[in-house]
Amino acid sequence: MKRLLMIFAVLLILPRCTSNEIDQTSFKLVEFMSAFTANENKLTSFAMPFGVPSYCCIIIYKKGKVSKVIYKNSVHQPINLDGTFPEPLDSYDEFVYNGDKVTLTKKIDNFNIPYNSQKRELILDQKDRIICRISGGDTIDFFYSPNGLLSKSVARNGGYCVVERHFLFDLNNNLVYISGTIDNQAGMDYKIFEYFEDYDNAVNGFKNLGVIEGAFIRSLSINNFSTYSCAIYDQSNNLRDSMRFFLPVTHGTNGQPIYGICPAKN
Repeated sequence: MKRLLMIFAVLLILPRCTSNEIDQTSFKLVEFMSAFTANENKLTSFAMPFGVPSYCCIIIYKKGKVSKVIYKNSVHQPINLDGTFPEPLDSYDEFVYNGDKVTLTKKIDNFNIPYNSQKRELILDQKDRIICRISGGDTIDFFYSPNGLLSKSVARNGGYCVVERHFLFDLNNNLVYISGTIDNQAGMDYKIFEYFEDYDNAVNGFKNLGVIEGAFIRSLSINNFSTYSCAIYDQSNNLRDSMRFFLPVTHGTNGQPIYGICPAKN
């Protein structure tokens, strides 16, 4: 089942589908712990798998848009010759805006570690909504209802697999349910059902930050959910896997959301 989840993961991590402009008069999120977003390509959709460490993420803005997200201590280095462990390095995403395209490039500020910069492209429509995500040979197309909410996404993993997902919102414009189907060349078809519960009444700090990798699910809603659950069924309707995950959003004295406490800065 773990292998199955990894196959799904690359396809189901979606970027956000609303404006990437930041309203400067409202709450502006500047840091969060990675557990509150889908962590790279390691997840089925949102919930962070148990045992994966959470690290601090710092958001930098330029002219009202996200220009960089720094992932503190996210890159582990090889053990030293004396058996000690060096401090993890930071990685970051750079954002470049060019017309209807946003390019994200993941980098590491260390020339001693060999790596290839990872690039992803987001294509926007005339309403500044993401209509396509391109990463290597994988693409995800997004479709919207007349009221502007995301209604469907179709992900294609080259010619191997197609994932179609449908999104349902409540009267408060909070995402409550996703139903998905997975059709692959091996003839192994699956159904995925995801649920989002226990919303608060606070502003959603991720509302306009879906361009950030992993922030898509949280960016869709007006408020903040604290409970996620999912179930996966095979083509014979046998339950293959399920989980329920709790990650409460706390609030400051002013009622603004807090997505985990970053370690004290040196």
